[in-house]
Amino acid sequence: MFVFNSNFPFSIPNINDIDWDIVSLPTFADKPKIGSQSMPAVFGITSTSKHKDEAMEVIKFLTSEQEQISESKKGVMPATVSEAARKAFAQDTPFKNKNWNALYYNEIAPGTAKSNYQLSIEKAFTASIQQIVEGQKDVNTGMREAQEQAEKIIAEAKSR
Repeated sequence: MFVFNSNFPFSIPNINDIDWDIVSLPTFADKPKIGSQSMPAVFGITSTSKHKDEAMEVIKFLTSEQEQISESKKGVMPATVSEAARKAFAQDTPFKNKNWNALYYNEIAPGTAKSNYQLSIEKAFTASIQQIVEGQKDVNTGMREAQEQAEKIIAEAKSR
């Protein structure tokens, strides 16, 4: 089992050698029809930008219905709730006949508050998880080292 992320199946080597399809993620009994959180890319314009209007035009283009449908066809998760963009997902890929509707079966779970340290700490854990998956480290060693790295990151941030 592989929990979907927006790079799947495009980032999996030898994916054509695997017989696969997609189903919705399981949900909790007390939260029926509530799926996982999304991890969207976020665009913004800083207060120091000298080209705010131009930057806004780029954001408007990237989030337009037409562009969302175009990217969705390529297998890029749309940032819109547009039914047309959702139905277009992966239609211009070799995987167009998969059960992509499963991605939208459950509602997206609300986001959670993040600490000031979260992004830095996530990098430490992501690197360890990759090493565990690739068999370079066992689970206990990988998680212990990630925890040590996370504690070091927090200590350094607090000392500033």
